[in-house]
Amino acid sequence: MITPEGLQDQLLGIVVARERPELEEEKNALIIQSAGNKRQLKNIEDKILEVLSTSEGNILEDETAIKILNSSKNVANEITLKQVFTVKHTVYGILSTQLLLVWRGAAMVRESD
Repeated sequence: MITPEGLQDQLLGIVVARERPELEEEKNALIIQSAGNKRQLKNIEDKILEVLSTSEGNILEDETAIKILNSSKNVANEITLKQVFTVKHTVYGILSTQLLLVWRGAAMVRESD
């Protein structure tokens, strides 16, 4: 189903690719990085589940399990920070492009008057 928001996103993507190709390249790189981060988080989840399922006795006394869980927590926090930065960076890029389009549109209106 075609929606106005979808059309707006497509139009913005076309304009960004034409007017600010470096932003389009950054966006593509960020999408790839985001996919890698999600894959890494999935691997961490699998590792945690493996540790929990193979741990014998009290898990709080299993030093190896605690080290793996702490390491996993640190990596997950780093990935979360990267994702937050990626979202902010993308939003700022889109906003700056939209401002550029508004200024150009206003200039075109003034010229036609």
